[in-house]
Amino acid sequence: MSHARCLPLSPWSLAAALCLVTGCEQVVDIADGWRRDASVPGASHDGSSGTDGSPGAEDAGTLRDAQASWDGAEAQWDGAAATDAANSDAALADADAMPAAADSGLPGLDGGACGAAYQPPCPGSGCTGGACLDGNVCVPPGAAGSSSGVVCAGGAWESCGTAGLPCCSFSTCEAGACCSGQVCVTAGQPCTADLGTCLGPSCDGCGAPGEPCCSDPSGAGDFCTGSRLVCNNGACASCGLAGAPCCEGGWCEGGGCCIDALCVAGGGPCASGEGSCSGGGCTGGTSGACGALGQPECAQSGCSAAFSTATGGACVSCGGEGQPCCPSGNDSACGAGFVCSAAACTRCGGAGQPCCLGAVCWTGACDNDLCP
Repeated sequence: MSHARCLPLSPWSLAAALCLVTGCEQVVDIADGWRRDASVPGASHDGSSGTDGSPGAEDAGTLRDAQASWDGAEAQWDGAAATDAANSDAALADADAMPAAADSGLPGLDGGACGAAYQPPCPGSGCTGGACLDGNVCVPPGAAGSSSGVVCAGGAWESCGTAGLPCCSFSTCEAGACCSGQVCVTAGQPCTADLGTCLGPSCDGCGAPGEPCCSDPSGAGDFCTGSRLVCNNGACASCGLAGAPCCEGGWCEGGGCCIDALCVAGGGPCASGEGSCSGGGCTGGTSGACGALGQPECAQSGCSAAFSTATGGACVSCGGEGQPCCPSGNDSACGAGFVCSAAACTRCGGAGQPCCLGAVCWTGACDNDLCP
């Protein structure tokens, strides 16, 4: 097994280090105290640099070996994940292209809404639903921020992409590895959920492009194990481009719209009479703007923005803690650190919590859909 260079940012990272030594099935219970700090790595709660600039400086008493600065940690990541970058340039480029605070047309940036996906943090409470703060914008769980090699997972920025760590955005892992539910598995090692051996990116015949989707034993949903794929009509297909299926969370590149589970490029037509796609929503139609977060659901196009779904005729956030599960191909999905249960996203992977997608626990082996 290749030995990844894990950054000691949180219990996720410490659990991954033990995975390399003992195997992921035997990880001890160190994830109970997941940090819920929704700020970017190396930042204080208000988004400014920590006193020593180190990632998770507030946890220094627990993580005594943390690097002196995020820049130093990021440099180590870059060296350890060179093959990851070579293997997944397209996926990471798309992650970087996700909406940022300065993008136009995003709900909440000018209208007062706050805390949800790609909105500014709420005064006094920050980001909601397990989103993570990146500068002055809340990034939904499962998505990338402005720093490389991290993903928003369970409300905190976590190192990602190598063996035993969470998958990066778009289910991206290092070259030859598999994103088995929510964790990266090295080629030649067992995938989670008894899915056989990782053959990069296939788990013994499921999860790769054109292969059947892998099934979660708890019924939490089907999933694919390769980068930038979505389960579509029972098979794994590329997602995010105009005319292709929408990626998990209804994401389409370049601020496109997800309409009828297919991506429509910005400027492209929404349903008849609903205008054109702009910033994830539909504008210029006879009934006014619709489909984006905080706007009415479009009569025909539905809620077309990423990480949104319809509730009571309005488009609300999905995929985070306590939020509805997001539409995902022909299934439903939640962001990293959460699992879809009874149509809502609940925290997973810790002691006494449901297993994450792919029977993943950070406290030991999944047993009867619960983590020990």
